[in-house]
Amino acid sequence: MSNLVSKIELRFSAKDLISMDTLSKTDPLVVVSLATGHEAMIEVGQTERVKNNQSPQFVTPVPIDYSFEVVQQIKFTLYDSDGPGKREYIGEVSTTVAEVVSKGAAKWTSVLYGKDGKPHKGLGSITVSAEEVRESRIAHEFWFKANKLDKKDLFGKSDPYFRIMRMGADGQFTPVVTSPVIKNTLDPTWAPVQASARQICNGDLDRPLRIEVFDWDRDGGHDLIGVTEQLSLRQLIDPNYRREFPLVNEKKKAKHSKYTNSGTFTVYKVVELPAEYSFLDYLHGGLEINFTVAIDFTGSNGDPKHPTSLHYMTPFQQNQYQQALWQVGNVIAPYDADRLFPAFGFGGKLKDGSISHDFALNGIPTNPYCVGIEGIMQAYTQAITNVELWGPTNFAPIIKQVAGFATAAEAKMATEPRYFVLLILTDGVITDMDATCQAIIQASSLPMSIIIVGVGSADFAQMNILDADVQPLKHAGRVATRDIVQFVSFEDYKNKPPGILARDVLAEVPQQLLQYMRAKKLQPKKLPPSQ
Repeated sequence: MSNLVSKIELRFSAKDLISMDTLSKTDPLVVVSLATGHEAMIEVGQTERVKNNQSPQFVTPVPIDYSFEVVQQIKFTLYDSDGPGKREYIGEVSTTVAEVVSKGAAKWTSVLYGKDGKPHKGLGSITVSAEEVRESRIAHEFWFKANKLDKKDLFGKSDPYFRIMRMGADGQFTPVVTSPVIKNTLDPTWAPVQASARQICNGDLDRPLRIEVFDWDRDGGHDLIGVTEQLSLRQLIDPNYRREFPLVNEKKKAKHSKYTNSGTFTVYKVVELPAEYSFLDYLHGGLEINFTVAIDFTGSNGDPKHPTSLHYMTPFQQNQYQQALWQVGNVIAPYDADRLFPAFGFGGKLKDGSISHDFALNGIPTNPYCVGIEGIMQAYTQAITNVELWGPTNFAPIIKQVAGFATAAEAKMATEPRYFVLLILTDGVITDMDATCQAIIQASSLPMSIIIVGVGSADFAQMNILDADVQPLKHAGRVATRDIVQFVSFEDYKNKPPGILARDVLAEVPQQLLQYMRAKKLQPKKLPPSQ
């Protein structure tokens, strides 16, 4: 999981603010409040007060952390300030951080809303721009190796790989960099790893990190070899800090009194890299993210009229398909200017008796586009009554469909940059696995990512092959040029707050997009203003 967070600065101006003072003009300031996911809205900063000005240009920026993969609600409240503790409400407006950053160089503007929750032109308007903090963009190339690792395999040596883990605000560690696997060795030397400070530690050079080394297993049950002590990026890039760290396995340490370590991990070379273009640079250059959804209409879902069906609908509760679509779709939607999203079904029997694996949910083959995520939800509800659940579960046709969109877009990438995200919602085992692998490998060189959400309680072990986080996807002698697939099972998120599923499946999209842009040597159409 990449958890690619950017530190950004919000800058403000306002226009034609209502006069709040009888004998002078308004003395406005902006207060910024932020809520990520389902957290409570909290005040995160404010601008300076500008005296006697009803169309102010504020100088003081408000810094916040921007995350692509979660919905971040943000509120801008304007006050007339006559000194410390003396504020009079002018108006406010709420939106999401995504709506602001997706405007890029165009900036985001809105009229102010009153306490009645309605827009009032007479209150004035606010304009907000977002710029990335440059410090978080430093990047390095790291050379890592390990020595004398524990032997984990019965008939051979270990197959080691490592993960760089970052501590979050909750004290939990999550992976931010995962290395390739090196087969059958206890003394691996990995290929150089390139990573930015933003990717590793959100630009906070003192954020706690640790490095974990595992023995890779084909069945996904990777065995922990050992963990380094707690580190920071500042220490890793400091040439005067020590380079070798013992790998400790706490379970082995507890069992054996003479235990020392399970090997050592060495950072034997670090080189600072020129700053690369960021995800926000491409957004500022006019990048749009085009979202497509494909829903499983195979018979294994069960009769939609029966409460046990995965497609069963009630006015009181969304089914798993609806929940996953709503959560993921609403994160991506702001990055598509026209909010027109193609939506398809697969594995269904149409009214003419044909079996289709890429039919338009809205019933219009020549125009499968739906207006907003709400439009997709309506088209899905309509399709359930018009399409008979059938089979088999074939992914390749819809992957090729979106790959066709991406191929057509490549020709205009320099002037009209677009990236495609395909969301596949499915309940079962893939029937056309060979064709699906071939389609994904072909798509890995195109501007697209694939998100798969498994609904219901089927065995989704196959999906780990497609979600090639550790081993690149290989098939028939061909290898994917990059990992473009992310899979999660909805069952793992049923009891978690809404938004966590979308966070986990979308976290890798910005990095996948950057990998594509760098591989094709594509620069942003425009760069953000220098700071």
